[in-house]
Amino acid sequence: MTGNHELARSAGLIGGLTFLSRVAGMVRDMVVANFFGAGMVADAFYVAFSIPNMLRRLVGEGSLTVAFVPVFTEYLHSHSREEALRVVRIAFTIVTLILLVITLLGILGSRYVVLILAPGFRDVPGKIELATSLTQEMFPYLFCIGLVALAMGVLNSLKHFTAPAFAPVLLNLAIIAAVSLLHHRFAQPGLSLAFGVLLGGILQLGLQLPVLWKHGIRFRPEFAFAHPAIVKVGRLLLPSVLGIAVYQINILVATIFVSPFPGGRTFIFYADRLTEFPLGVFAIAIGTAILPTLSGHAAKKDFPALADSLGFGLRLTAFIILPATVGLALLRVPLIELIYERGQFSHQDTLATANALLFFTLALPPWAGIRVLVPAYYAMQDARTPVRAAGAAMVANALGCWLLVKHFDHAGVALSIALAAILNFLLHFLFLDKRLAHFLDRPFLIALAKSALACLPMAALAWWIARLPLWHQPGQVLLKVLWLGAAVLPGALLYLAGAWLLRSRELAAVMEILRQKLQRRQS
Repeated sequence: MTGNHELARSAGLIGGLTFLSRVAGMVRDMVVANFFGAGMVADAFYVAFSIPNMLRRLVGEGSLTVAFVPVFTEYLHSHSREEALRVVRIAFTIVTLILLVITLLGILGSRYVVLILAPGFRDVPGKIELATSLTQEMFPYLFCIGLVALAMGVLNSLKHFTAPAFAPVLLNLAIIAAVSLLHHRFAQPGLSLAFGVLLGGILQLGLQLPVLWKHGIRFRPEFAFAHPAIVKVGRLLLPSVLGIAVYQINILVATIFVSPFPGGRTFIFYADRLTEFPLGVFAIAIGTAILPTLSGHAAKKDFPALADSLGFGLRLTAFIILPATVGLALLRVPLIELIYERGQFSHQDTLATANALLFFTLALPPWAGIRVLVPAYYAMQDARTPVRAAGAAMVANALGCWLLVKHFDHAGVALSIALAAILNFLLHFLFLDKRLAHFLDRPFLIALAKSALACLPMAALAWWIARLPLWHQPGQVLLKVLWLGAAVLPGALLYLAGAWLLRSRELAAVMEILRQKLQRRQS
């Protein structure tokens, strides 16, 4: 259980900093919604930003990190530290060269990519040109953030989580400052957004460098590209890139299908942002913290310990994600109204975003589960199985978008993504259950049932508050904030009380960690 407590503490640190990042991200979205609403500039920016952001996840933190961490962890356990750090230097050399090429090609081919991703933009004069210009201006962000992703993998392997988890806060603060202070100084609409993104990428990279230096990592080119560790990373990287590519293709499919609907891309983006809050604070935090732990167990061939840590991670994820899902689904209109509905963002925009968010909440539990399950595959250096599962989900999503958008407009895309996520989770679970016996056993099912039962009183309170007439009336912001607080804080206490009455082991583990932390501070 000591290992599980260490995992929970690491996840708590990452989750706390990610929470700070998500709060800053919400403020960022509020600022963008206030200045640009759901109009042409916002649509163009979110499509433009999605292109380098997609490649960041494809070659950066999504695939590179999960391919690099298990191999680097193995070298830390079985080779000298100097040899492990040499692997880092070679990896940085390769990644730098690849990012330079991709960035240059991206700037040159931006217009063609925008035409493919947003064909509906042709119907609005100037929209293609604006999206293309913003894409070209933001593409260098990929170079910075790709190096940040590799730095994150190195530091996470060394069990340093603070700088990597805090980095996204800097991006959000940079965009907030750029839009708020420089919006009226640029002649081109949206250029302040592009400037903020570039500044944020530079700041994130600058944050990692001193920490890497502290751990003895020096930057000098090494061209031993045939090093056995690099070859092994490459073998893991290709299927992991394909796996992440499947997810990104789902996003691209969604972008294509919503582009004919005015504001559709913006509605989907804001709805997705709200689901990313609990997903990033909890599930991704646990998934990030668990990968080095699982990789260590796999390097020692201790598969019972690997299964135990994985089971604990899933139970802890379910304990947190289930109430977050219920609350987000029931309070979606009040949340969107208070966060986004101001300036150019209307009440009709709120309702359209809420329709998409309702379907996205169905995807939240399976998304969270996938974030914890996938590191187990990479810890065992199996990157192919997640590709097969994600590939099946990709086909299902494309078919679902084509069928459901006819009946639910832009929200049909969100429903299709949710159904594909459920399929993806089930496939990951079934494949892994064959390799790790009893990692989802009776204790997991009991924990899941207890968490679901503990949600009921909280759900009743949230449902009653969400039906109050004031949510359909303009103004009264302070009163609405108080009512929303009355749903969230007492609702959380009701859930914790229910979990305590049901003797939840996950609650007991969290309380024990808090008790130990309090004792250390007092001493």
